Amino acid sequence: MVNLAEDVDYLTGRVLGALDRHGLAQRTLVFWTSDNGPWLQEQRSAGNAGPFSGAWLGANVSPRICTVCPSGLTPAAAGGGCVKRGGAGAGAGVGAKAGVAVAGLPCGADVGLGSSWEANLRMPAIVRWPEGGVRAGASSSELVSTADVFVTALALAGAAPPPPSTIIDGKNMLPVLRGGRSAHRFLYHCEHLSPAVLLMIVISDACC
Repeated sequence: MVNLAEDVDYLTGRVLGALDRHGLAQRTLVFWTSDNGPWLQEQRSAGNAGPFSGAWLGANVSPRICTVCPSGLTPAAAGGGCVKRGGAGAGAGVGAKAGVAVAGLPCGADVGLGSSWEANLRMPAIVRWPEGGVRAGASSSELVSTADVFVTALALAGAAPPPPSTIIDGKNMLPVLRGGRSAHRFLYHCEHLSPAVLLMIVISDACC
């Protein structure tokens, strides 16, 4: 995770530096965000979910019956630990030869990558566009989505929007970047928990 952060920082600096060298920094829209939250399943190598700790899940899901393990490991038969795959008792990957490798993460705390909880969905975004009306130091709590980038790019290019017969989830976020309101009143996110279970999460601008 440290290497990834350093690489992103370095490459972001290269892009911003190139804009400066070519005199394009003031009129170029720079939009910096993430596609999802931390991969908490990987525990110490995962990153940080910040304040989004899954309080409801922690209070309503028992770690004795629900354990999340890092890649290559599987939940032990008891105790909430994780063991190496294979070994004695092959199907569950438990037994003397497998050995407990790490403590299991209660799935109530697994609110990052792959989940429908805020630690995965609610990502910060940093925008720089001096000549486009983005004020330095301004902040907004309006609802936007990475799905909005496509429609926003069309608007910036002066291109015609998709025809009404084409269903596009994204909205033009330029009003938000300039201090206005989002065209979204709701954002939807679906999570397939199993072939038979579909969880729909609705995020509303009235929630917070």
